[in-house]
Amino acid sequence: MASIDFEYKEFSAEFGRSFQGDNLKQLKFLISDYISSTILGNNSVTAIDLLDEVAKHREQNEVIASLNELKLFDEICELTKLGFLQDLVGDTSKPNPNSLDKGIGLKPYRGLFFKGIQEATGNDFFEARAFYDQTHNSDIKDLWDLALYLQVNDLLVTRKDLNRFADRLSGKAKGIIKDGLKDLVIKINEENVVKVEDRDIIRGDKDKLVNLTPLHPEDKESKKRRELRRIRAIPFKKPFVLNTQQGSDMPRYKMTSKQRGICLIINNIMFASDSKLSERVGSEIDEAYLERIFKHLGFIIEVKQNLPARKMKDVMDEMQRRDHSKYDCFVCCILSHGRLGMVYGSDGDSCKILELVSNFQSNNCKSLQSKPKVFFIQACRPQNPEDDGVEKIPNDTDFLFGYSTAPLTKSVRNMNRGTYFIRNLTKILEDHHHHHHILEILTHVNKVVQELTDSRVPAPQFTLTKNLYFPSVDQ
Repeated sequence: MASIDFEYKEFSAEFGRSFQGDNLKQLKFLISDYISSTILGNNSVTAIDLLDEVAKHREQNEVIASLNELKLFDEICELTKLGFLQDLVGDTSKPNPNSLDKGIGLKPYRGLFFKGIQEATGNDFFEARAFYDQTHNSDIKDLWDLALYLQVNDLLVTRKDLNRFADRLSGKAKGIIKDGLKDLVIKINEENVVKVEDRDIIRGDKDKLVNLTPLHPEDKESKKRRELRRIRAIPFKKPFVLNTQQGSDMPRYKMTSKQRGICLIINNIMFASDSKLSERVGSEIDEAYLERIFKHLGFIIEVKQNLPARKMKDVMDEMQRRDHSKYDCFVCCILSHGRLGMVYGSDGDSCKILELVSNFQSNNCKSLQSKPKVFFIQACRPQNPEDDGVEKIPNDTDFLFGYSTAPLTKSVRNMNRGTYFIRNLTKILEDHHHHHHILEILTHVNKVVQELTDSRVPAPQFTLTKNLYFPSVDQ
């Protein structure tokens, strides 16, 4: 690769001086396609850190050795009205044998959003925040914070997402983005396909992702590993003080044992080739979210992956035979393909959900009698030709079923961020378990998932007889 005729130290110093405060927030949003979410979410990161990440320079005092990214920085300087790059390297629009070929640049809608947000008002921010930020994240202080948050969480992915954001704005800001979107060339990047459990969503070209730079094939796996590391490293917030005084008319399930109970996670990702069931790419992310939150809530985590149908039944039978007398609760999370009333094993054979959970009825599992049995089921629920179309639950008390979607519909899964249901369930549970019972939490999950997917809504069912809270162990 050709070298460039200015030293990295000079460029880096000027870059760091120019991008601070609000300029740094703008920079993060503009180059977030090329920076990991871990770095973007670090509030102490500087512009020089971001430059280092993109440039991949060899040593601090060398010339930039891999700046086929010159076009990227040129576009950033032009947008932000900072001309120091041109002062250092000259007119990059003219051929120069000593300069690098122009390589990666800003994604088309980055510049469009930059110009739109520049024209936004304070009222636009409050309107957008009220729509998107239901949990009042203290780190979101302006539209730049909100735009970056949405980008990192895959909420600015499709054309519909972009228009939805623009609709929260007004006047000139809204016009710049809405009009500009009509003129963009729309393509899709393979690593960001939003998937339904059994197939891709069919949107048509004009509704697909604005993204013109495909990743190398090996980047997909590395991005998934980075995301798993990020999830496991997220610190938990200091909890609010929970009022533990139990009113006589609103009893609560006991949740005070040091070890609350077992949380069993069955995660079927790979399926037999003759089953015609696709790999559930991204389900590892759901598993990591569930393991993280329930471990924090005091549960003993047991994970089983890629179980054939017979083995799924065996695992549930074995779990039923255990002694749960020293525990307060049992949680089971099943992540797989499915149909109404059933889930698939990795061999392509099906298990009836009612048969799996009936093991834990009071007459079958005495040590869980009068204790909450919670099942979160992430699976599609289209019509089952062998069933009567009615979802059955045990005729017994103290059960809760959190289904990822309503009957006769399919669930939505993102290959890099996991499913909308599990991601938002664990996020809202983390934020509100200190002061809201599980049915209030699931109601809010319904609202958030429906807004994000436009058409799909989770569907809890329950026979609980008391309010179920999940206080932290140290609370």
